[in-house]
Amino acid sequence: MLVDFYADWCAPCKAVTPLVEALARDYDGSIDVRKVDVDRNPELAQQFGIRGIPTLLLFKDGTVAGSLVGAATQSTLNSLIDNHLD
Repeated sequence: MLVDFYADWCAPCKAVTPLVEALARDYDGSIDVRKVDVDRNPELAQQFGIRGIPTLLLFKDGTVAGSLVGAATQSTLNSLIDNHLD
């Protein structure tokens, strides 16, 4: 599962959104993609130590297997996932 921690007011988050949406389409059936608004879910953001947004956390077998903070390219996002797929 890939979780995108974001906020509506965050410009880098808005830049990453179409890339995350593309990931959801490209990896459909391989990973689930979820979005968490840090303003609406501050407890969850705190639980995972989110200090900057956007933050993407990749979970595998219930634990964080990879992470990325800040805006990134599509190839960087693909690598985050590809490096952890079986």
